[in-house]
Amino acid sequence: MISKQTYAVVAAVIALSSPAWAQEGKTAQQTGMSIAKKRGYSNPNCYADVFASYAAQNSKGQWRAPTGKAAVGYKNEQHAKCGISI
Repeated sequence: MISKQTYAVVAAVIALSSPAWAQEGKTAQQTGMSIAKKRGYSNPNCYADVFASYAAQNSKGQWRAPTGKAAVGYKNEQHAKCGISI
C-alpha cells in the first residue's frame, strides 16, 4: 500500500518537472535578448522588446515568435521600430 506522503512527493515531482521550467525561468524579454545577441542584431534591446510583446510559450515552455499570418504584424513591427528584416 502506498502512503499519502508518497503520493504527495510524486505530485510535487510532476509539478516541478512541468514544461514551464524548460527555460529555467527566462522571460520573453530575456529570450528575445538572447536571440538578438546570437543573431548579431545591432539593436538587441529593440528586438527583445518587440519579441516580448508578440511571443507566446509553446507546449515545452519555450518562448516563440508568431508564425504564419500572425507573424505579419510582428515582422512589420521589427522592421519599422528596429530596422530588422526577418
